[in-house]
Amino acid sequence: MTKRDRTRWLLVAIVLLATWLRFHNLDLHSFWNDEGNSARLSERTIRLIIEGTASDVHPPLYYLILRGWRVFVGETEFALRSVSAFAGVLIIPLTARLARQWDGRAPIIMLAPLLVAINPGMIWYGQETRMYMLLPLLALASSLILYRSSLSYLLLLTAGLYTHYFFPIVIALHGIIMLLKYRTHFIRWLALVIGACLLYLPWLPSMLNGMGGNRGAPVIAWLYLVGVWQFLLTGFGAVSVREWLLVPLALLLIGGLSIARGDWRNAAVLQIAAGVPLIALVVLGATDAAFYKFVLLCVPPLMVLVAAGWHTLWHGRLKFERVLAVLMGGWLLWHSGTAINQQWHDPALARDDYRSMAAQIAADNHPNAAVILNAPNQWEVFTYYHQEGAPVYPLPTVRDEAAVIATLETIASQHGRLYTLYWGDAQQDPEHWVENWLDNHAFKASERWVGDVRFVVYSVGQPTDDARLTIASDIVFGGRLRLQQIDVANRVAQGDVITVELNWAAVSRPPDRYKLFVHLVDADGALVAQKDTEPTPMTTQWQPGDTHTIKTGVVADVPPGTYRLLVGWYDAADPIRRLPLANGTDTLSIVDV
Repeated sequence: MTKRDRTRWLLVAIVLLATWLRFHNLDLHSFWNDEGNSARLSERTIRLIIEGTASDVHPPLYYLILRGWRVFVGETEFALRSVSAFAGVLIIPLTARLARQWDGRAPIIMLAPLLVAINPGMIWYGQETRMYMLLPLLALASSLILYRSSLSYLLLLTAGLYTHYFFPIVIALHGIIMLLKYRTHFIRWLALVIGACLLYLPWLPSMLNGMGGNRGAPVIAWLYLVGVWQFLLTGFGAVSVREWLLVPLALLLIGGLSIARGDWRNAAVLQIAAGVPLIALVVLGATDAAFYKFVLLCVPPLMVLVAAGWHTLWHGRLKFERVLAVLMGGWLLWHSGTAINQQWHDPALARDDYRSMAAQIAADNHPNAAVILNAPNQWEVFTYYHQEGAPVYPLPTVRDEAAVIATLETIASQHGRLYTLYWGDAQQDPEHWVENWLDNHAFKASERWVGDVRFVVYSVGQPTDDARLTIASDIVFGGRLRLQQIDVANRVAQGDVITVELNWAAVSRPPDRYKLFVHLVDADGALVAQKDTEPTPMTTQWQPGDTHTIKTGVVADVPPGTYRLLVGWYDAADPIRRLPLANGTDTLSIVDV
């Protein structure tokens, strides 16, 4: 087998590895909000896709591709994400071509695509139903034929412009490279760019409208560089000691010097390709971590530089250089593997799990439930999973408190249980009209975070009189909070909500924030259900003589039997510290249910 054959077979093996890494666990996570938008938008006709994206933050090409793709492969999570997975795989041989074009040494031609294949960020976005893999694919493909200035280049530029609004940065980058490396072809290149711009002209008004989004919060330059550098090398959350990032940084610098020995322009081109997009984010004010995905197109040139640095150390004259190469290579492999494993299996990195929320609603099968989405743009992703059953109400649909409250009153009068998904409150419902009304007029039975979504279950309405018990009380917790009256459901069906309404008075102003807990225990005293609630306003804002009503509840998802309901208070900062009663206990038993 010749050396060229071995190189080809090694590249095939790397492509197969990249394919496995991108298609393995492809449907492990639920679609999150933006993926749901992609899935539902691609269901529309071509005309409606174009109309829909005209007011969106992304142009239409990716959605049009996804629409055609789903005709052949279906609309499952695996099928729709496979567009990005295939795009990510195609980047691997193109990276080998990039290394051959700008360096030419055989080991680097193999090592650079290997580093791209195992790059955690490339794998993460290679498993997402978004356009973030198509952007680097088109950027890399157009860069590889830049010097040819052909019709293919024109088409790739046009496709890039219709894929992502960040693509003009790629064209600006090409202009710098042309002046640096191919000055004699600059006029022909410029003519092709003008041609692509003319083809893009019909969409230009939509681009100018779509570029008017929120700027990122101000970020200190070095913090941004450390954050984006960590993301490009090790993905999300893989490195705990950021100073270790100096290891790949050293490889990058050594690689630049190594390539410059042969042709300084080649080294400059790779460094510009890796650096200009990072600077562009700063200029655009897009320095939040949410925008790091835009610069994934930096990964191939970065990996060529890193591969060149590693190769230089490995073939150094001094023994310690090879030892250093082994340590640095081991660092990259270890942290890449760790990050990939985290992205697949760490709950902290899981996408918002709309799949599980829809599954819980279906499993509960409440005969008179409804779903409220406090951010209407959750509609697409939630209804991808929840296609029948409880009706879905996106709120608020208008910026009118009276109209929102009227809608909530109508919904509450027609349904006994409300599943509410709170997401993006600061943008969608900054005044918290939905949550404030529900907290005051319904019983919050459960609450949990599902990624960035707060999933809350409310019970609405009162049980019949014979299933309800009102208890007068004069119990004081911690000498500060007096329980005056309890209104509780003392007979409920399995799976229903035990609703509890507690009337409190402040004896003195509490110095700390306290949370109210309601526990359901069995005959042996074992905890079987609970609900913890921090009142609004918080207890630190309660004034002596004030009265406050707290509505809460627990889900009685337990087999028939004898159970006891307990209430009490604990310090929000230290759950072990509870407010005591006069008899020395820290819980009050209120009723058997």
